[in-house]
Amino acid sequence: MLFGEPLEQNCRRNRTKDTGLNMRRHLEGTRMHEFHWSEWYPLSPRDIGIPDEPGIYEIRTDYEFGRLRGSSRVVYIGSTMNSLKQRLVHQRIKEPSRTEKLLRKAGHALEFRFATATDGETAKRMEAQRLMDYEREHWELPPGNGVMPYTRLPEQERQEYIRWIDN
Repeated sequence: MLFGEPLEQNCRRNRTKDTGLNMRRHLEGTRMHEFHWSEWYPLSPRDIGIPDEPGIYEIRTDYEFGRLRGSSRVVYIGSTMNSLKQRLVHQRIKEPSRTEKLLRKAGHALEFRFATATDGETAKRMEAQRLMDYEREHWELPPGNGVMPYTRLPEQERQEYIRWIDN
């Protein structure tokens, strides 16, 4: 890799017949799972009718920032097995993460959106799938997510994803 060379350009330059082309085919063949997302709302204490149901949520900022591949506004992807309202209002707004505190301190606005799930286990699988999709697109997780929850995926999907990373 040349110093300062974008990772994507380096991968194209060093693409081998086996790993590079297979990864490209896999990325192109990946379909984003469709979730029924709400609209984006400001991350503030006002009540906007967040449901008391399990589900997933994304938090984004008001500007695009660079990722290993491309750019994004999403700073965190999460889920709750119980209540989106409780998680978003009580945990994310009243007790924001370090990343969220730093962004607010720098004067950036935060927004969130959510999608409900039928039960807690489905919410966890939805979160794992959304994180997988994000990582495939940007080659890394959002800055507020520390690790990929591989254990939340069905065994076959987990093994397929690990093979994709290892190739």
